[in-house]
Amino acid sequence: MRGKRSKLNKQADQNAFNTSKQNLLSARNQCCSFTWTFLISAALLLIPVSLIPEAWYGPLNRLTANLSVVFMRMMGMAPLVRGTNIRLTEFTVNVISECSAIHLIALFAAFILAFPGDMIRKLIGIAVGVVLISIVNSMRIGAITMIGQFYPNLFDVFHIYLGQLAMLSFVVFMCLFWCRCVSNSDFLERPAGFFLRFLCFSIVPFLLWLPLNRVYQHFVDGFVETLFSAASYKIIIPLTHDFYYQSFSLVTMAGLLFAVKSVKLSTRLRWFAVGFFVLTLLQIAIRICNTWITAFHMQWVEAVSQIIYFLCTQAIPLGIGLLFVMKVRAEKIQ
Repeated sequence: MRGKRSKLNKQADQNAFNTSKQNLLSARNQCCSFTWTFLISAALLLIPVSLIPEAWYGPLNRLTANLSVVFMRMMGMAPLVRGTNIRLTEFTVNVISECSAIHLIALFAAFILAFPGDMIRKLIGIAVGVVLISIVNSMRIGAITMIGQFYPNLFDVFHIYLGQLAMLSFVVFMCLFWCRCVSNSDFLERPAGFFLRFLCFSIVPFLLWLPLNRVYQHFVDGFVETLFSAASYKIIIPLTHDFYYQSFSLVTMAGLLFAVKSVKLSTRLRWFAVGFFVLTLLQIAIRICNTWITAFHMQWVEAVSQIIYFLCTQAIPLGIGLLFVMKVRAEKIQ
């Protein structure tokens, strides 16, 4: 009797082990499938969007400008809009393709397409996301236009960094909200909680990075100068700005990684190290492109520089943050 019970216990343990192993393999396969689908979808969407001539974005830019004006009028302002130009008293902004949310919409669509689910629901999710992201982006443009009018010294900070940070956090919020609507919510971050933690974990690194960004940029520029020196070109890259906002993408990425709950510090730091390396390479590429444009008058490089800049400031931080969230989700499913 004891021998029979012992065999049954061993069989049960073996079955439990096999089930656990299958769940682990399934979770890893899902995570790998999501990662590759997301990367391929993002590339297929972002490359054409980035290469479309600026003139083709005219209708979208005018629509974005008009939506921004509607928001400003709701706030009691009296802006004037002519084409893609928004004028508020003495301050004028010109809405170009980079001001629209087209790149972030492409990333959002890539995430929805990569996440497991019914295609009809995915298309509905993308359609709703396009509308909401466009509305929030128009509100951003309206807000920074008013800041430019009343607080011109703060315009660059809000335009180049804080506004983009707000848009990135909203896109992450939309991704998580959609996932919780179509999958098991027990294994996903709550969108509102993640959003608040992201903002909290971004504040301290942001304040710390304010005095450090010039040191980091000096290192990047020194490396670029060394590269050109190796090619027998003597160049000096001056530090002409107090803040190099593209370097604040490191702060954004840190905020996304540390906003995820129940993850070991060592895991977060490994992911941050990989992201730091990738973003630093992109920072170097941006400065090389700028040098080619200014010192060697290679104007065709400007389009390449814009693509790299977008990758550095939005695509890579957002992509790493979303992939990290999906990895944690896969581990919880185990």
